[in-house]
Order: sequence, then C-alpha cells, then structure tokens
Amino acid sequence: MSDEKLIEKIDEFIEFQKRPSIFLKPTLVIHDHKWCAWFGESIENGIAGFGKTPTEAYHNFDEKFYDYTPKS
Repeated sequence: MSDEKLIEKIDEFIEFQKRPSIFLKPTLVIHDHKWCAWFGESIENGIAGFGKTPTEAYHNFDEKFYDYTPKS
C-alpha cells in the first residue's frame, strides 16, 4: 500500500470515529418494525434514527443529531 493510500485510509477512519453514532453509542432496537438507534431518556424524548437496517438507522441518527433541539 502506498503512503498516500495509507494516509487516505487513516483519514477515513478518523472521520468515521467522529460520527455521533460511533462516539455516543446509541441503543439499537427494533421499534415498530424498523431498526432504531436512540440516545437519551427515551425514543420520544431524545435523538432517534430509524431505518430498514442498523446501518440506515445509524446514518439517520447521525443526521438527526446535528438538528436536535432538546425538549423543555
């Protein structure tokens, strides 16, 4: 593997580790026949991402993380 390719792979790994679904480690459950990755007090009062697969749920969680506003 070339040095450039190795640096590229390391950069990809670092970016992957920055994902909210990686560093927060949300709970993964099946909810209403879909996968749900959630973090917080509950699915309804926290951040929850949904998908047909765990990967889709984690990606949806990452998207919702950046738009999350806590409920008062």
